Amino acid sequence: MRATSRWPNSLRSQPSNPAGHDQDYGAAVGGPVIIPKLINGRDKLFFFFSFDGFDDRKTTGSANPYTLPTLPERQGNFSDLLPANSTLFQIYDPLSIQPDSSRPGHSARSPFPGNIVPQTAS
Repeated sequence: MRATSRWPNSLRSQPSNPAGHDQDYGAAVGGPVIIPKLINGRDKLFFFFSFDGFDDRKTTGSANPYTLPTLPERQGNFSDLLPANSTLFQIYDPLSIQPDSSRPGHSARSPFPGNIVPQTAS
């Protein structure tokens, strides 16, 4: 019981919306259109209104989701993204597309050797 009494205080000491978080909110209202002595749309005429909002505020610092390419990456060298025995960040040649013989209806591409994009087009 004592631990739960400290919990609201710890929440109050934190910012209400930590940096890098999103907000997604919405509202909807609907019902029959009724105008006395003119329209009784109880079973015939309805209105509906919906509102959706999204607030995505990112601040600089550790919560920044954006990255810039390094100098070698800007020159086409992505070898630092290819650790040994992993193809997680393998860069493929988009011009080398060909039918995949092992999977009919699919295509395959050739990876750039060493994860380095050549400076000249082939």
